[in-house]
Amino acid sequence: WSRFEMSHSSGITASPELVEEFSRAKEGKDVRFLKAQIEDKHIVVTARGDVSGDEKSDFEAMTKFLDEDAPSYILFRIDEGSKPGWLLALYVPENSKVRMKMLYASSRDSLKRDLGSSSFVAEMHATDLEEMSYTRFQDTTVVSETERLSLMSPSERMRAKESNAHVHTGVSKSYVHAVKFPMSEDAKTALSGFKSNDNKAVFMQVEHSKESIELELALQEGDFQSVKERLFSSPEPKFLLFSHTAAGSEQATTVFVLYCPEGAKVREKMLYSTAKAAVCEEAEAQGISLDVKLEVREASDLTESELVPSSEAAESSSVPILLRPKGPGGARRGMVKLPGM
Repeated sequence: WSRFEMSHSSGITASPELVEEFSRAKEGKDVRFLKAQIEDKHIVVTARGDVSGDEKSDFEAMTKFLDEDAPSYILFRIDEGSKPGWLLALYVPENSKVRMKMLYASSRDSLKRDLGSSSFVAEMHATDLEEMSYTRFQDTTVVSETERLSLMSPSERMRAKESNAHVHTGVSKSYVHAVKFPMSEDAKTALSGFKSNDNKAVFMQVEHSKESIELELALQEGDFQSVKERLFSSPEPKFLLFSHTAAGSEQATTVFVLYCPEGAKVREKMLYSTAKAAVCEEAEAQGISLDVKLEVREASDLTESELVPSSEAAESSSVPILLRPKGPGGARRGMVKLPGM
């Protein structure tokens, strides 16, 4: 997937001071949390707290450092349970400025990479002080092993494999990623139909109240244009799995698409970003090989020319590799070709 840049990246990076302080915190046992915020083009430490009690009491003490109208990242030490590590929490109040909401959401992954993705065993997000609670933290969905490995640098990935590191995929007693985002039987049946070629396209959405993956629609027939029109017929985020055969080709390509428009709420973006791994895992568990994985923001991002597996594109030297024009701040807009999840 390397021929496309992560176009939604903000260009914001962790400051050297934050990287150094987090490194010291990991090596020691005194620091319970660091609060970090975006200033200019860097993410800097704006508050810190030491371990002073148990995890729950320290978490509640940490929330007193949050602002009602200013976003922040929280790096919180997890030392209870079988898989200790660090929580990365994204706190973005609903009344924050729209630009800041987008900036914090789009900078999360680069922050993880700068600090070392393998350090984080859990993630959560909240839009108000009530959501930022220890009880909700215990119910938090944690990134799957494949998703976390995809965010690591090659050297981090090698160290994780050498140490036989296992990713904690739940802070409760369950350690299966998909448990937090269960897939409905209708959705599973639709995927089974896709595997047997009875379904041409499967649309799925996250049901917010119970954070489950539900079937929206399954199409038995449809060409690229009709499937695309259905995908963008409403502004709600959704997942799409469809089979595409390019003109002049007899080989079908299985395409996975996460459609999440720029105008979606931060909470929705986080939910879908986390749930995409569970959708891919269920599809692959049913024997469906995902040839292309895409994340799109608008209809113009999805074209037939993008629906080519990277291995095939690399073999075709006659096809130029184009990057989309840069938007404000130097960030590329539009389609993102996702790494393996």
